[in-house]
Amino acid sequence: MAGRIVRTSISLPRDLIKELDYFVDSIGSDRSKVVQQAIRNFLSIPHKEEDRVAGLLMIVYSHRMHGLE
Repeated sequence: MAGRIVRTSISLPRDLIKELDYFVDSIGSDRSKVVQQAIRNFLSIPHKEEDRVAGLLMIVYSHRMHGLE
């Protein structure tokens, strides 16, 4: 791993920590390494800053009806 390690803190729900600890124990790793890899995996997924959408606005009106806004 390149660079200096920076210690950080996050808050997670108790049930998520239990799942994380179970997973960590099952693969013989530690929390930091698993969370680092999870973040790397997440960041490797292409995320669009902006999605393009298409739409259609159709207005149907009667020429004979007056006073509509």
